[in-house]
Amino acid sequence: MFSVFLSFSMQIFGFLGCLSLLTLATTALPDQFLLIAQRTQIRGVDVNSGKDVISPIKSLFSSDFTAYGVDYAAETKEFIWPDAHAGRILVGNSTHQRTIATGLRLPIDVAYDWISRNVYFTDAVLDIVGVVSFDGDCHITLVKTGLDQPRSIVVDPEAGYVFWTDRGSNPKIERAYLSGKNRQTVFQGYGLPIALTLDRKAKKVYWLDSQHNTLESADYNGANWKILFIAATRSYDIHPFSAVFDGANVLWSDWTGRFILSAPITRPYQIKLVRRLGLMPYGIALYNSSNVGGTNGCAVNNGGCSQLCLPEPRGSHVCACCRGVLQSDNRTCLIDHEKSFPYFLVADYNSARGLDVETLADVHPPLRGLQLAIGIDYDPVRETIYYTDTYTDKIHAMYPNGTIETLVYGFIHPAGVAVDWIGCYVYFTDTFLNVVGFAKMNTSELVILIRDNMTNPRDIALDLTRGKMYWTDFYNSSGRIERADMDGKNREVIINNGLEQPSGLTLDIENEVIYWVDKKSLKIEKSNFDGTNRTTVASSLSDPFDLVFYNGSLYWTDWNEKNVVRMQVNASGVPISNATTYATPSPPLRIPSGIALYDPPSRLQTRENLTERYPPYCADSCAEEPREANASCNESDCCFCPPYCVPVTKDGKLSRSCFCTGNNAHLCHPMPTASIESKNESSGIITLVCKVAAGVDVNIPTLYTQWHEGIHSSIDFTWWFGETTTGSCHYHRLKIPIGQRNGTFSCSAANSYGTTISNKITIDSNTEPTNCSAEKGT
Repeated sequence: MFSVFLSFSMQIFGFLGCLSLLTLATTALPDQFLLIAQRTQIRGVDVNSGKDVISPIKSLFSSDFTAYGVDYAAETKEFIWPDAHAGRILVGNSTHQRTIATGLRLPIDVAYDWISRNVYFTDAVLDIVGVVSFDGDCHITLVKTGLDQPRSIVVDPEAGYVFWTDRGSNPKIERAYLSGKNRQTVFQGYGLPIALTLDRKAKKVYWLDSQHNTLESADYNGANWKILFIAATRSYDIHPFSAVFDGANVLWSDWTGRFILSAPITRPYQIKLVRRLGLMPYGIALYNSSNVGGTNGCAVNNGGCSQLCLPEPRGSHVCACCRGVLQSDNRTCLIDHEKSFPYFLVADYNSARGLDVETLADVHPPLRGLQLAIGIDYDPVRETIYYTDTYTDKIHAMYPNGTIETLVYGFIHPAGVAVDWIGCYVYFTDTFLNVVGFAKMNTSELVILIRDNMTNPRDIALDLTRGKMYWTDFYNSSGRIERADMDGKNREVIINNGLEQPSGLTLDIENEVIYWVDKKSLKIEKSNFDGTNRTTVASSLSDPFDLVFYNGSLYWTDWNEKNVVRMQVNASGVPISNATTYATPSPPLRIPSGIALYDPPSRLQTRENLTERYPPYCADSCAEEPREANASCNESDCCFCPPYCVPVTKDGKLSRSCFCTGNNAHLCHPMPTASIESKNESSGIITLVCKVAAGVDVNIPTLYTQWHEGIHSSIDFTWWFGETTTGSCHYHRLKIPIGQRNGTFSCSAANSYGTTISNKITIDSNTEPTNCSAEKGT
């Protein structure tokens, strides 16, 4: 009987459960080993001996680590797993980990195409099968209809197929090309197939059925279905979760018995215990060095695709876009902003939607690659979308070719964003740092304009014709609305009573009317630009967030409605129609937040009205060399200011002089440098040093420097080694143990006038120390 064998086997293998969870393998990894996801950790086990070959790996991000699936990337020696609790997919090992997909609800399993370097996954709440590139740059949904709790997923990269189980109301096994095309049912109508695996050489599918306690098989197309064993006839039950095939045996995890079991396909009743575990085993994966070669249509040069390359059978492939639209060459992805002007740009959780103003239909496919977008705006000249992402805590630029780049980082919680598309500046608010500032396009230059007497600045809007910026601020739960010149001067509060949580705002430039949303009191109000003539426009709303004014109407996003609402108003801002909610778009909006009207032709028409404010008009490239601070301009020059400086506003126009951080010194703070100062193998210590000018003069002292792990994660303060100032340089050293924190560290510096700038270093090899310099106007 199996129970007698199992009892005897536990005596043999039981001591393995006492192995230290912190023991590292002292020898090279075997040619074949088993990876086991145990919800709070992942471990590697030798299939033959049952011993640990890889120390259990836990999340570096959160203690709420929930891994139900796992796979392995041999070329980088990294694990791949879904974190069901956080709704994301991660890649890494015990010392460094990175997120490659977010915005999921309950990711269960993953499968790695090692040839195309794509990760396939299932989500049992969203009911989808998706794919994300291994570098995390591109993430799309392959199958989104007719699914009900998809679970186990496996791939055959050479054959070009993906298989998955669906355990919902109609349990089944399905397959499709790795592109998602040609979807077919492999098996349906008997039991509850759960754990799925492939014999890639024989082109067979094996699975375990948790309803009938069976091990079954079929050909890739579903033919030749067989029941290999029925556990119930042997007086025991199986509770499988995941399965793998090692060329001769099917191995599976039993989550109630806490075993890894194995059965040879030629004699399936001869079940053997591979490993007894203390924690429940869930997903398992098998690495075999002889099974990671091969080729497919994406093996060379990503198949010629600009974004995702998805293999298909017989060496074929298709290109897919996670951002933009596939062009006629079937390879290149391009964000097409030339269709159906105007339309709405809506920041919707992990995508930017382009929605028709009249119908809210998509005018182009959703732009993917965002993670938790809140604010959104665009530059009509360079057709670039800018958005704040509160998951990555960065401001990103999305270019017409679909690529996404970080404009600046180092924020804690960026919220609103507004583009000065003529001056080439991107203005922002940060609700944690409580600042208003701007960043220069195409650079990492960052200036904090206003940082005092604010508690939660939210949205920001620009009046380019008058050189003014407006922003909302929760301000200790009493709320207020402020404005200032675009260089931060002449700050004034225009509304400071009767507000609770003012969030989104928009401007009617022609009629000099400002509109804003109060998220807590659930209403929209308006006033003149100076705060006079304030009235309520709409009240008793559902859950408004942001709004935009266009052509005599207000349009706002609503979190509860998950939609866009519109209302007509006259030139004074008085409603002339009731609020109307659009028909639910398809696909539905998830968390519609920031909204902007994408209409480059209309916005570009204002160029002529702005030439006096920008003498002369700056060319489209935004890449001209800056002039020296306080230098004069010729009429043919494009008068950019030095880094970390902004043109001064005078009489509602931009003057030919610059305002820089500092006490009217017109000197700009230099960029800090991060480098490895020393590496002591004997003591096991790496010393990092952050160098920055102590002050270009007495008016611009360095206020502080700070180290972060990654971009903004906190660092174990036992590693701090102190700060010193020698001559014109300020040094901040950090000592860390070799091998414990391989990855990216960033060093930031700030001065008393609010400038915060950063630099970063990746610890993987020594770099030469960098000299410190303090130069004027750089």
